[in-house]
Amino acid sequence: MSIYSLNVVMLFLLIMGLFSKVEANHSSAPPVSVTYAPLIPAPDDPAQWPAWREKLHQLRRQMLHEMQYDDSLYQREEFAWVPSCFCCCFAMMCDETFYDHKSNQYQIDSFMEHGQSEFGGYDAVVFWPDRRRIVVLFVALAGSMYAMRE
Repeated sequence: MSIYSLNVVMLFLLIMGLFSKVEANHSSAPPVSVTYAPLIPAPDDPAQWPAWREKLHQLRRQMLHEMQYDDSLYQREEFAWVPSCFCCCFAMMCDETFYDHKSNQYQIDSFMEHGQSEFGGYDAVVFWPDRRRIVVLFVALAGSMYAMRE
């Protein structure tokens, strides 16, 4: 298995582990109900733009306060790579470019090589499992990890 394969599997396991910790740590947070206009158009008169921008900043501060926003997760050492992650692929585990249904095999190497040849590669890959097949996924990944050790 190539270094790309190892990185993809390790990134997936890291993300799944971090999200499970985040969910566990923040599950007691109260539900947030924030209503706002989906689009806030700029005024036609450029002289009004500074006041409009200030209103946007006020709205942002208000929303962060209402959501009880806490950026402590972003300050953690595990997330230091995030500011340099510009090209992220979100792929379903059953995506045919990643999983070959005929051979029942994940095609990690060809998936990563395709990204490399098309646009220079991914900075991160997030694999989104089908909830019904999550157990199968973890068993497959566990087997893959064991095979990598061999």
